[in-house]
Amino acid sequence: MTEAAAPEMVVVIDDDYTMRLSCGKILTKMGLRAEIFEDGARGLDGVATAKPDMVIVDLKMPGISGMEVISRVHEIDPQIIIVVITGYATIDTAVEAVRRGAYDFLPKPFSPDELRLIVNRGLERRRLAMESQQHEIEQTMLKRRFVTFVSHQLRTPLVAIHQYLDVLKHLDQEDDVPRFRRREWLDRCLTRIEELQNLITDWLTLAQVEGGTLSKERIRSTSIALFPIF
Repeated sequence: MTEAAAPEMVVVIDDDYTMRLSCGKILTKMGLRAEIFEDGARGLDGVATAKPDMVIVDLKMPGISGMEVISRVHEIDPQIIIVVITGYATIDTAVEAVRRGAYDFLPKPFSPDELRLIVNRGLERRRLAMESQQHEIEQTMLKRRFVTFVSHQLRTPLVAIHQYLDVLKHLDQEDDVPRFRRREWLDRCLTRIEELQNLITDWLTLAQVEGGTLSKERIRSTSIALFPIF
């Protein structure tokens, strides 16, 4: 059996004890892990240690402000979702918070349903971002392996062709070499060139499937242009 994933973690940073306690209880009832901190300095230490999925931070706190917390949290991990809560909500503070990297803005007082809605929405965005990032990593690794494989497959016949042509060059200096021998080496070159054509066609077909921008006619014409038949 596969081990169940741990519940997502949310860090709450607020100097208001009642607000911290209330948010913590709501998050726990949602099935999330919650850690609460009373100021920015302790909260940032907690973020660095716990690496949460979301941070809920008050803007007006003694010491390190909520705005500074936003910037420093994203230095720790830019993928962490940040929700700002404040009793001093203005358009300017909302714009500044978003500019610094906050995902959303929740004015105080707010209801449990409002907090649940914004938390669920933010965590869903993080899941999608993490899945997209993982997909991009997998695609990048797959492309690197594919390029390495294709490079090897291209190099092998090219080396063989070079060797065959080098032999033919020396054969041309010998009048007593049978005609069938020369033809044999030319045939080997043509066979290797055909292998390259097939490989390039397969490669471009994969690019067509992935990007949807290449036509079969373009694939064929490109491969023939690169390696024309004698």
